[in-house]
Amino acid sequence: MYNHYFGLTSSPFAIAPDPGYLYMSAQHRDALAHLLYGIQSNSGFVMLTGEIGTGKTTLCRYMLNNIPEMTDVAFILNPTLSSEEFLASICDELHISYDKQNLSIKLLSDAIYRHLLRSHADGKNTILIIDEAQNLSPTVLEQMRLLTNLETNEKKLLQIVMFGQPELRKMIERPELKQLAQRITARFHLTPLHLHETEHYLNHRLAIAGYKPAAQTPNPIPGNIIKQIHHLSGGVPRLINILCDRALLGAYARNEPAISAKILYQAAREVFGQNPPQPRTYFYRPITVTLGVIFIILLVYRFYPAANDWLSAVASARTTPHLSQTVTPPAEPDSTAANDSLLHSEKLLDTSAPSILAEAAIDKILPSPSPEPDTETEVSTNTVMSQDLAAEIVTPVIETRPTNAITPAPAQLQQIEPADAKATDSGINSERRAYEILFQVWQLQLPDDQDPCLFALNNKLRCLHQQGSWQQLNRNNRPALVRILPKDQPQTRQILLGINSGVATITDGKRSWKTPLSQLDDSDLLNYTLLWHPPEGYHTLTRPGSYGPHILWIKQQLAQLSPLFQSEINDHFDDQLLLYIKAFQRSQNLLQDGIIGPETLIRLNTLTDSNAPSLLSYRER
Repeated sequence: MYNHYFGLTSSPFAIAPDPGYLYMSAQHRDALAHLLYGIQSNSGFVMLTGEIGTGKTTLCRYMLNNIPEMTDVAFILNPTLSSEEFLASICDELHISYDKQNLSIKLLSDAIYRHLLRSHADGKNTILIIDEAQNLSPTVLEQMRLLTNLETNEKKLLQIVMFGQPELRKMIERPELKQLAQRITARFHLTPLHLHETEHYLNHRLAIAGYKPAAQTPNPIPGNIIKQIHHLSGGVPRLINILCDRALLGAYARNEPAISAKILYQAAREVFGQNPPQPRTYFYRPITVTLGVIFIILLVYRFYPAANDWLSAVASARTTPHLSQTVTPPAEPDSTAANDSLLHSEKLLDTSAPSILAEAAIDKILPSPSPEPDTETEVSTNTVMSQDLAAEIVTPVIETRPTNAITPAPAQLQQIEPADAKATDSGINSERRAYEILFQVWQLQLPDDQDPCLFALNNKLRCLHQQGSWQQLNRNNRPALVRILPKDQPQTRQILLGINSGVATITDGKRSWKTPLSQLDDSDLLNYTLLWHPPEGYHTLTRPGSYGPHILWIKQQLAQLSPLFQSEINDHFDDQLLLYIKAFQRSQNLLQDGIIGPETLIRLNTLTDSNAPSLLSYRER
């Protein structure tokens, strides 16, 4: 009714689960990745839960539109059935003949088993999708588990995807359903949208409906009421749709160019059938908290004189060094290191690994360590996909023993190279000399008058500067210049040459030695530089929507690694590539933000290119 009035070609806020209107928030992308994983991996059960109206059915329809070819689908919309009726419904969906006068569990199960075996022989997969799965009875859930017992050595012959409300999660946790819970290989829980996601959701649906911003045409949903829409709807997409649809109708009826606050609250009263909650006001909250804190401090100061001494001691401790501490003036900077800093365009901005997994704690399949941020990446709040998904899509990284730094080996360990006259007993005596040794590993000779990283750039290489853990350096699998700051000792420089059979080969410029990984000290600060070869066309962090020859190279490498890779092989960073990049980052313990940075490229190149120098390929001369 109001579409033409607002310049729209279709209704932007219809409540029908139209996949064309699906808004891919970060959690919806990860939920879709779980669903696609369940379909492609042939591994049993997949479960997607969420509050009412959070988009489960829309995701289901989107998934159905992306089902691989040679796949039979049985879709159960009303699972409030007995075991016999449930099996009969599966037979109806898969066009399996059965005796409708004799609905016995055995006869129906046998008919389904025969169909699955024939489909497998014909190269087909079979998927059972159940909507509103919280209505399943425990007896039917157990019957579903028994259906998945039919399998080959490589795969389950029936994959089951369940969509349900939060009650389904509680049901699965029952002791009598423990066997079923253990077979759920991927699970995800959808939550309401955050405020910024609500804004993107509204703009997304208006754009799909044909709205084109123009100076003479105001946005029918102005930005100053988005917070109120989010508050009234609680961030639930279905409630947002109902509320906005009624508000747009109200604006149309009043001949208004956009929704006003008055129209919005009138629509809310009509939709919710009661007085809607008023918008939250936070103006007085900071003042109240501040006055409360001041009042408590005054009480403590007035009635507990000893607290005055304690507060003074705390203030003194924060401004005066402890008597046992030694204040050391900063060391003179290395003259050659000053030139190095000019070319550190890829220097790590935040060397600490952000605690991204704190937001991904809901329904993770397996616990995992905190991911490492890819160099130059921005902190992302994306939830993390299943570790099983990453393992399916890419080759897992080679395991090593975790430590944090590299230190010289004990005197009894084997030396393998003669002493170098240019080094001192404390290690390599300059950054320049350290870079010379590092470039020699890459079969390059660093000129005396050229900056190391500029020389690397001229030879199609890049310098990557990191401060992190031994695990991170080891997973990058590249020879590295390692700067160590041992406790109460001057800085030393060493070159990590290789790792073979759990033993690291290291040189300090004067000698080379082998050190078992278990003996490396994990208490020293580790700062390192490594060289890497970027693909053609790569200049800086690459995000979805980008184009370039390096995107084509990345897709070719992922296709080489995974038979499941289905993205079109071109130079466009599309949504399908984003899913696989996240999975690859997950498998490599990197921050799963979908942004392609140096470490993502290094790890990818390590698995596909055997010619680049690596720690694992090092051989003694």
